[in-house]
Amino acid sequence: MISDTAFVGLRPTEDPAVWTLPVTPDLAGGRGQLFGGCGFGAAVEVLEHLVGRPAAWATAQFVSAARPPEVVRIEAASVATGRSFTQARVTGTVDDRPFLSVLAALGERPSDVEVRSLSMPEVGGPDDSEAHGFDPGESNLITRLDCRMARPGGADILADGTSCYWVRPDGMAAGSTIALTIVADLVPLALSDTIGRPMFGSSLDNTMRFTSRSTDEWVLAEMQVETIVDGVGHVGTRLWSPDGTLLATGAQTCAVSPR
Repeated sequence: MISDTAFVGLRPTEDPAVWTLPVTPDLAGGRGQLFGGCGFGAAVEVLEHLVGRPAAWATAQFVSAARPPEVVRIEAASVATGRSFTQARVTGTVDDRPFLSVLAALGERPSDVEVRSLSMPEVGGPDDSEAHGFDPGESNLITRLDCRMARPGGADILADGTSCYWVRPDGMAAGSTIALTIVADLVPLALSDTIGRPMFGSSLDNTMRFTSRSTDEWVLAEMQVETIVDGVGHVGTRLWSPDGTLLATGAQTCAVSPR
């Protein structure tokens, strides 16, 4: 498998706190601009490299778009470091134009207490699921993801607006930091399937809470469209490994519009 940094083309500089992310067509979403999960995932990956601790929580605010052939400059900084956790931030810019801001907490604390109150939905495995029928159009990030519609109880979408997708990135572990962040950003799929026609979802904010990592090639994305009101959608996501381990949860607010 290729490394996470290679999948998105993340490049270090002489300064360990500064990396660059060239925006290429295969990192773009349906609008031809950098897929938000790629930028967000790259920022968290830079923080993990800089701090040397796994991310527990991260939230991103997107303030502009980045398009090929622009280059995103990712600058990370530790704000406060304790015995177990580090509070940190990232600023992403394009030609000195603000692109995204990320806040994060990284670390872990050994404990004999463990609570796992959520359960993976009962769906067929990837081999029992059909490829999602979306048409990505030109070559972009979606063409690098094997995405299959999982069918809970024989239905595409549950009564509460939840839809499930098995996702396999091309050559990268699906349970890695960057992959989980990318998969959690597949919100337009859930919006389109819930509404019944192709939709865009432009991220206003995106929050990830990481609980585990895995080296599996597949991850199950359980997405619930909670509300769409006045053109603003709120979507919650749970990401599962094939053995039923919760890897991460996500929450996103996005501007919703027809594709």
